[in-house]
Amino acid sequence: MEGLGARLDVAYARKLSGFVPDDSMVLTHKPNMWLIWKKNATQAATAIANRDRIVNYFLPAYSGGVYFHWNYWCEAPLPRQTHICKAIERHYHLELIKECKDHAFRFALHRVHIK
Repeated sequence: MEGLGARLDVAYARKLSGFVPDDSMVLTHKPNMWLIWKKNATQAATAIANRDRIVNYFLPAYSGGVYFHWNYWCEAPLPRQTHICKAIERHYHLELIKECKDHAFRFALHRVHIK
């Protein structure tokens, strides 16, 4: 099931990338694929480990906004990974932009706002 989830993650992330404006930043577990698609991206854990950077630098610097990619790793049976997603939900207001569901997986793009 992990292989399917990872493949679906890439496929849906590619679709979701079309909803991300050029001058924006994406918080995700896998920034490399977003960078290939010419979108600014950084590790989702940055939103928790360095909240000041998100609030004081990323949000003001990116006129297109800051986005969070809810992906396979947010629902995988790995507490270390799901913890990041749950913490982002607790510490920020997330505006749902687009959501896709396939099999038992949910993939989504949220715009990040200060809570």
